[in-house]
Amino acid sequence: MRYKFLIRLLGPALFVVILLFFIDPVHIIQAWRSLQYDFLGWSLLTVPFIVAVRSIRWQRVLASFGMPYTVWTCFRYNFVEMISVAVISSAGSLIKTFYLRRDGYSFSKAILSIFSDKAFDYLLPVLFGIFSAVSFYFNLGPDNALLGFLVLIAVLFKPVQMAGVSIFPKTIPKRLKTKMSDKKWRFEHHFQQIVTALDYRTYLLSAAGFLLYYLSIYFLNLGLGLNFGFSQIVCIMALTSLITAIPISFMGIGTRDAALIAAFTWYGRSAEEAVSLSLGLLLLRLAIMLMGLIFWYLDPPPLAEFKKGRNG
Repeated sequence: MRYKFLIRLLGPALFVVILLFFIDPVHIIQAWRSLQYDFLGWSLLTVPFIVAVRSIRWQRVLASFGMPYTVWTCFRYNFVEMISVAVISSAGSLIKTFYLRRDGYSFSKAILSIFSDKAFDYLLPVLFGIFSAVSFYFNLGPDNALLGFLVLIAVLFKPVQMAGVSIFPKTIPKRLKTKMSDKKWRFEHHFQQIVTALDYRTYLLSAAGFLLYYLSIYFLNLGLGLNFGFSQIVCIMALTSLITAIPISFMGIGTRDAALIAAFTWYGRSAEEAVSLSLGLLLLRLAIMLMGLIFWYLDPPPLAEFKKGRNG
């Protein structure tokens, strides 16, 4: 496990290199001094709607596995998840697993529902990122690229669904697979449940969540005076998400900056502007964590059960 931690230090190291050799910090300070706080407020206001959409989706997935929950409960659990997922992506999902365990559901069923809920979140950024890279390469233009995104969302449901079902068993860590096998859990027996969970509504809710996320960043970009159009932000962030998925950083520090610099260069913008937006995204993520602390305080995650599961 130590080597994984060391690998994640590559991102912060890259960030230091960017600060020392590629940007002028004075320009970044000037951008933040002229920050328009009303747009920052709109960016933050979008976050609960993103979580609400994903909570509606998770409620539907839970129901398909025989676990009835309200949207409000899913909303609270999702916000708590965001605190942990900011540090280690799997930790947030594990915390939700043990909320479900505390509520009396089996470990295997909890894992099944959570990984089903995340399937489109894993696949859609890859699809969007590849299409964004293609749009940059062929110079399609941001408006045409956005139209292409919407067409892809409309027509690629079935391939993405089957890819999610096929990839699903491979996304479960070996340790969890062993534990589930010990409980006589078999993926094949739950195939139809997973297909049912990953239906068209779940797919559209996933896509809507991403579009709301891009809207939040669009407001942030206006607040920083960058003035990219919405379609440009979609293209930039889709490409950036593909690169930041590489697990060599904490909260995307360094990798996100490098990806944004590359995308901004395509539009003739400076590295300082790219890093300004990157710092804004980091601030947004920290603000989301603070929101999550409210729900953490109201209903703390069952950490004793969490530690027991990790040691078991």
